[in-house]
Amino acid sequence: MKKLTITLAILFFTLISFADYTGNIEFSQRDLNFSTLDGYDVVSLNNASYTEIVGAPQLPVVTKRFVIPANENFVDLIITGSNSIQLNGNYNIYPV
Repeated sequence: MKKLTITLAILFFTLISFADYTGNIEFSQRDLNFSTLDGYDVVSLNNASYTEIVGAPQLPVVTKRFVIPANENFVDLIITGSNSIQLNGNYNIYPV
């Protein structure tokens, strides 16, 4: 993998039931950590898990969970925006 594009996202999730609930995920390039393992580059992000698809690159994954009250109904999920940047350099990402 010659170039690694890591999507740095600002995601706004809106769950609409009878009341709106909004959550967001924000991080910057400074929050990423890079190391090497067995000749591969490892990318990590605090409080993130990793992709688990065998053979895919091991990249950080952020999961957002919402609790919906028992008397409410899930109606819609809207992602209102995201941003990405391409990091300079060549990376050989550690596989899953």
